[in-house]
Amino acid sequence: MVYFVSVLILSPVLQQDKGWIQYTQSYATIESCKDHVKSNYKDIVRSLMNHFKNKDVIVKKIECLTYDEGVKRNTKLGYGNGK
Repeated sequence: MVYFVSVLILSPVLQQDKGWIQYTQSYATIESCKDHVKSNYKDIVRSLMNHFKNKDVIVKKIECLTYDEGVKRNTKLGYGNGK
């Protein structure tokens, strides 16, 4: 199983006003992913602000999730069909 840095953001630019975004870099263990988040928290937040060009984006949570966990959480928020 691999893990991805996953960020719950709130923003009016999103379809459902909030959603989980997953970075493409994978980590072999949840511990290595959490270590990366701990060491790079400010840079992760900054990169999201730059990506959305500071359009009222609020970072609510940063976690390490599998791809399937991210899909499941976004499906619960009303995105896609869970596939």
